[in-house]
Amino acid sequence: MRKLPIKFFLLLITFYILHCILYVSVHASETDIGYSRITPASPFYFLKTIREDLELKLAGTPHVKLIRELEFATVRIREVRSLVAVNQDLIVPTLENYQAILKNISQEPDLDTHIAVLMQVYDNASNLNAKMAIRSSLNKLILREDVSKASKLSICNLFYREASSSSLNQTEKFVLLGRAQKCQNSNK
Repeated sequence: MRKLPIKFFLLLITFYILHCILYVSVHASETDIGYSRITPASPFYFLKTIREDLELKLAGTPHVKLIRELEFATVRIREVRSLVAVNQDLIVPTLENYQAILKNISQEPDLDTHIAVLMQVYDNASNLNAKMAIRSSLNKLILREDVSKASKLSICNLFYREASSSSLNQTEKFVLLGRAQKCQNSNK
């Protein structure tokens, strides 16, 4: 009878320690959401995913679950930002996880900050696959109703700029120019 409370107490302490280790406190401006200490490049990343899974499973109400999902979407953007300096190859799967989280969110999140950070990351990234994944994510974001007109226009401008870039092949330039024109027309 006495073993159950001790095990429960140890589990709570372990969860608290993991939470303190993996939680990143951010005190920043709107467009500076901070960096992630533990990224998918870290051997301890599995602890972060376990913690997130537990938090979602232990969410008592749909509202708490929604708050956690919004938080995890921001965490994925922080990870992408941190991966620019660590391992740009991991940006692609991290953005796929980000998009999967956004599909589950029923409430309209504030995505303007995410867009601003993704655009900063895009300018700092050198990996062509990472840049392509960021462009793809930005394209998905401009299709959402909950993105401000100003953010959509900044994405359109990025697409126009990149459509004239010499680093892209003709097909990519054509696709980006089409996206930019479509974006521009839908924001009039």
